This record gives sequence, structure tokens and C-alpha cells, in this order.
Amino acid sequence: MTVGGWRLLGAGLAWWIAAGFRLGFEIDSVTLVNFFSELVDEERTVSDARFASLWNSAAAAKLRASRQSAGVIESSEPKYRACQSGKKCLRFEKRKPAPAKGSSDYCSPACGASDRARVKRSLALTPTVS
Repeated sequence: MTVGGWRLLGAGLAWWIAAGFRLGFEIDSVTLVNFFSELVDEERTVSDARFASLWNSAAAAKLRASRQSAGVIESSEPKYRACQSGKKCLRFEKRKPAPAKGSSDYCSPACGASDRARVKRSLALTPTVS
């Protein structure tokens, strides 16, 4: 195989990765790498410009979007989880609470402790009806 042929194989595999197929997950073996990078006879003889028009990034983005809307893959953008303290967040800025860190509901341990103390005080101040 020529150098150009190897470049086209790599470009084909890169297109599938851009379309949302992840190495080590959906493409997890040598056989699948070969399958996703394999070219048909027509693609082996086509010019670089024609190959680029067939395997363009817009088509890969369209396939990625359809896989995301079907729920096959997650969105690449990280999800914003606001601190559970809301407007009372210690890092409240620009009318938004700070993002929660890790698996915690709060942006920091201090913010979590402050929120728990606030809830405890409000329960202590609530009159009981007898």
C-alpha cells in the first residue's frame, strides 16, 4: 500500500472518531480498528480532494448529533450542575451559583456546611403547633 493509502486509512478512522465512536469503547480491538479504517476499492483509487469531499467533517458532525439525540453517546459538553445552596452559595457570582464539584451537591465543603447550618437554624426557629 502506498503512503497516500495509509493516510486515507488514517483519515477514515479519524472520521469515525469524529462521528463519536471512541477508541477503547466502541472501537476496542484491532479487528474493529481495521474495519473502521478499511476503504472500499473505489476509495483507494479516488483523489485526495474527492476523498475529502466524501468523508467531510460536516457529515461526521451530523452522525455524531444523531447518535447523541438517540442517546447512544453522551454530549461532549460537560453538564453544569449548580451548587445546591442556590442564591446562598458562598461563590454566587453573576446571578449564578458556582458549579458543584465532583459527586458533591455543593461547590465546596464550606458551602455545604453553611447550607446544612442554615437548614438546621430554620428548623429550630419553626414554631411547633400543639
